[in-house]
Amino acid sequence: MKDFFVGYQPLTPRLRAALLWSGLLAVSAAAAAATLLVLSQDEFEEGSFEFGQLREYEGWVAATPVPSLRVEGPSGVTRYLLVSQGKFGAPAEIVALDGEHVRLSGSLIHRDPVRMLELEPGSWSLHEQDGPAPDDSGQVMGEVELEGEIVDSKCFLGVMKPGRFKTHRGCAVRCLSGGIPPALYAQGPDGASSLYFLVSGRGQPIGQAVLDRVAEPVRLRGRLEVRDGLQFVTVDPRDIVRVL
Repeated sequence: MKDFFVGYQPLTPRLRAALLWSGLLAVSAAAAAATLLVLSQDEFEEGSFEFGQLREYEGWVAATPVPSLRVEGPSGVTRYLLVSQGKFGAPAEIVALDGEHVRLSGSLIHRDPVRMLELEPGSWSLHEQDGPAPDDSGQVMGEVELEGEIVDSKCFLGVMKPGRFKTHRGCAVRCLSGGIPPALYAQGPDGASSLYFLVSGRGQPIGQAVLDRVAEPVRLRGRLEVRDGLQFVTVDPRDIVRVL
């Protein structure tokens, strides 16, 4: 005769053993499924955001090609891109100080070799400095053809992980609309993937003009220029085409 369960009677030994083994198997299966799910996930991308950790910096403001602070050190000049808190680019007040030596505070966003500062509101002030600003003429590398993905540089550098692909498209569109510098993550002529900041012929970011092509494979041809180790590509937004 088969065992059966009666709510007001104690479990028989056979039912008790069956329920125990069924529970152990269910727990083991759930643990195995969770382990497989974790192992199947991609690792977090590189990049870091020192959220809430303010540091003080001194350097020269460069309004173009992307608002930046150029800090001179023993090994040369380091260019820190400047953005505001949230999904906004550098404030007009700091851009207006183009060429001036300033002191300011911000939180570092970093993904080698690119550095960005999320500015503490109102933290900047003019700061006297002996001598002129370091040369910022840049080095023109010629025409390049690149294929990659347009990203908003703030999230890509470490604020969000991942800071690209279609899952990030909505956030990227809002960031670029707010003035965050647009960039192309692409494989360069040397075969290595790196970040190329996109600017117009007048040396200004082109975020508003490429919102419909964010997080999609695109191809472009433009003029490559290197400033303080960062790469800038001057391109007409109409020449950025989707790759089908």
